[in-house]
Amino acid sequence: MNRPNTRPDTLSDLLQKISHTDIEEGIAEYQEADDLDAWMKGLNAGPSRRYFLIWHGAMLHAKAIGKAAFRANNIPHQNWHTDPIIDMLESQGFAIWDVERDGDFDYSAAKAYETARRLARPGQLQFRRDALALWDYRCAISGTNLDTVLEAAHIVPHAQAGEMRAENSIVLRVDLHRLFDAGLIAIDPKTLSVTMQQSVKSAYPDLQKKVLELPEGGPSATKFQERWNVFNAGQD
Repeated sequence: MNRPNTRPDTLSDLLQKISHTDIEEGIAEYQEADDLDAWMKGLNAGPSRRYFLIWHGAMLHAKAIGKAAFRANNIPHQNWHTDPIIDMLESQGFAIWDVERDGDFDYSAAKAYETARRLARPGQLQFRRDALALWDYRCAISGTNLDTVLEAAHIVPHAQAGEMRAENSIVLRVDLHRLFDAGLIAIDPKTLSVTMQQSVKSAYPDLQKKVLELPEGGPSATKFQERWNVFNAGQD
C-alpha cells in the first residue's frame, strides 16, 4: 500500500522514468560526496529523521538518494513530498528502514531485511543459485569462494532488460560488484582482461589486467561490450 501522500499515477510515472540502476548511481554519488551536507543541500534534501535506505548494512539518507536519481534524469527535484520518493525506492526493491515502524536501527535486523528485499525481486534467488553454480561458487575476478561475500551480477543490467539467466551473469565479490555496476571496472570483450579506472587501480594491483576464464555454457565475450563502452566513455 502506498503512503498517504503518494498518488498512484505519480508513482507509476516515476517507475517508468527512474530505474534500479539510476538509484544505485545515486547511492554511488552519495557515497562519493566529499561534503555530504553540502551535497544534500544542493538537492534541497536535509538529513533524514524517519526514512533510511539500507545499503550493505549502512543507513543512508533515503530522500536525498531519490532526489539524486531525479536530478540525473532531468526531473525537477527540489520540491517533492517524501512519501512518493520512499514508495519509489521500495518499489524498486530497496530496503527502507522506517524509524517509526521499525524502531531504533539494528544492524543485524537491517542486514537481514536488506537481503530479503533483494532476493524478493522476481527470479533473483534462482538467478543467484544458477550463477553461483555456473561460476563454480567463486568470484570470477578475485577467485574468492566465501559464500557470504559473493553476489550474482547482471552483465547486461536487469534494469536495461538484461535477462535473469545464468548466461547473463558474472559472480563477483561484493566490493567488485559495486565497482562493476559503477563503471569503475570492466571486462575487455576482446581480451577478457579486467580493466580499472585510474581512481581504483592502486587498491587492486593484483587484479588489474587479470584475464577471465568464461565457464562452459556461460556468457559470451560479446556480453561485456555494452559495459565496456560505458567504461571507456567514463575514463578518468
